[in-house]
Amino acid sequence: MMAGKTNHIRKIISFIKKYRIASWAGIIGSIVFVVTFTVEGWLREDFNAFKMYISELALGPRGWIQIFNFIIFGVLLLIFTISIIDRFKGVKGSKIGPILLAVIGVNFIISGIFVIDPSSEESLHGIIHSISSTLIFLLASISCFIFFHLFHEHPKWQNLSWWTLVVGIVIMTLAIFIEIDGTLLNLWPGLIQRIAATIGLLWILTFAIRLRER
Repeated sequence: MMAGKTNHIRKIISFIKKYRIASWAGIIGSIVFVVTFTVEGWLREDFNAFKMYISELALGPRGWIQIFNFIIFGVLLLIFTISIIDRFKGVKGSKIGPILLAVIGVNFIISGIFVIDPSSEESLHGIIHSISSTLIFLLASISCFIFFHLFHEHPKWQNLSWWTLVVGIVIMTLAIFIEIDGTLLNLWPGLIQRIAATIGLLWILTFAIRLRER
């Protein structure tokens, strides 16, 4: 029974690799996610994108749009990860980077399933959402540091290494400032979160485009 499921999974992975679906998943997923939360923020009259988090778009009558945005991007990120499983074989820590991206993808799905609480409430699903969203930003910066090493050690990817390091530092710095009360950046948590998310997704987009080129 398990052997049959394993063979089925291998066939799916082989199909994805053969037709280079994974790199397209990274390209399309990154663009659609940013466009969706940006447009939704503009269209909602009662929504302040400077002060309200992306996750708060999942509340209200049209909340299903952002819920699906989280889930679909999470699935596409998992598919994208398939394209880099064997990309850095022979480099120390080559498996850690793809694993971290896969975990981030799972947390995007969790963030969609477990919706954020309104500011006046606190529930189990809201706590789960808070943990998953925190993990996304934490693991995003850590994964950049891992891929900085992988890119730096691989001759064909070295020109992407230092930019990857900068992205990791910027995401971590912005995430920290959001949590520190009294800072200028803390006054606009929604804007800072969007900047951090967009930078991270731009990195995935660039990574995916380079994979297609190769």
